[in-house]
Formats: sequence, C-alpha cells, structure tokens
Amino acid sequence: MFQILIAYLIRIQQPFSILLDSTQDVSGQHLRAIHSQVLENNIGRVYFFLLLEVGADESASGLWNLIVESIEKEGPEFIKYFKPFVVGYGSDGANVFTGHHNSGLYEDCAIRW
Repeated sequence: MFQILIAYLIRIQQPFSILLDSTQDVSGQHLRAIHSQVLENNIGRVYFFLLLEVGADESASGLWNLIVESIEKEGPEFIKYFKPFVVGYGSDGANVFTGHHNSGLYEDCAIRW
C-alpha cells in the first residue's frame, strides 16, 4: 500500500503537508505516525504515510534523522518529489515537534531543509 501511495504522490505532482502525531503502545514503545495531506480537486485528503518506531534518541534531531532516513529509502525519484513539494507542517503539539522546551522538529526542519 505504501508503494502505491508514493507512486501516486509522484504522479500527481501536488504540494502536500506533513502531519505528525506521537503515541505510545502498551509496552511503552514510542511511535511517530506521519501522514501526508494533499489537495485533490479542491478537497484536502489525508493519507497515512509511515509509522516509525523511535529509538533511544527522541530529540527533534533524532526524529528528523529518522524521517529523512525513511524518505531516502524510497529512492531518488521520491526524494526529488518530496523536497520541493512539501509545503506545510502540522503536529499534535508534542514538545519534540514544536520546540516549546528544546529545539523542535519544526525549527530543525526549517534550518536543515
């Protein structure tokens, strides 16, 4: 299913936003869900993109690196599409995403990309 979504996003060549959400399963494992929001026929559509297991580094930089590694695994065609077409960012407000107490992913993303 994930490969179908990537092929679709590359084909439509539309700007999209990244939506991030954090959660924790019953065993205490920290997870990050990534969704993409695309405008199709003037209607916003949200697609599940990735579910990432967060390792020991739960900082904004650690999360950024995890996201970049996941995107790079999809190959050069997707990277070529991803960088210029990502235009927005939304999150659940977790500190690691917004930077209330430390450098947040939003700030980290703006600086590095």
